[in-house]
Amino acid sequence: MENGITLFNQGEITCGEGVAASVAVDAITVMVESAPVLSLEKLGDVEVMPGELIHYALAYNNIGNMIARNVVLTDSLSDLETFVSASGNYAYNATSRRITWEVGDLSPLSIPDSVYVTARAQIDLPNGAQIFNNAYASADGDLFTAAQYVTTNILPLRLNLTAIPNRILGNGLDSSFVVAQVLSFLGNPA
Repeated sequence: MENGITLFNQGEITCGEGVAASVAVDAITVMVESAPVLSLEKLGDVEVMPGELIHYALAYNNIGNMIARNVVLTDSLSDLETFVSASGNYAYNATSRRITWEVGDLSPLSIPDSVYVTARAQIDLPNGAQIFNNAYASADGDLFTAAQYVTTNILPLRLNLTAIPNRILGNGLDSSFVVAQVLSFLGNPA
């Protein structure tokens, strides 16, 4: 129903059982107040190593009872991450570090839809650093909603070293030596 429509409701109680009753009549007037209501939820990786990819998902819909016109989603990246890619028809502004999607109109009680962003944590982040990322949705009529911040924690660097003893037989004597292999180095060498 369109915003501002007035509904009238009238009820009447009577008794047909042979009991004397007075007739009660009551009327109620209700004004319809329709409005779009944007819903936006943001999810992202909770922990990454320096230099690893961070994946974000933005789920949005109109949970109101009126069309949301000219909906725009905006995701703002932190200075501690670099834009890699996004899904859908987006625009990325490297100066403001913002990704925007012009969604258009959303029907009342629309089925949720999602867009995705991939960013890379900077390689030189110190142990324990945190990356804060936020997003918001807006529409005509000063309609605005912000998603809860996503915090990604930078894990400490680690070096895995494995030593494997090898046995050599020669001249009837047993001797052994250890070979050390660096299996992986993850993170910032600084």
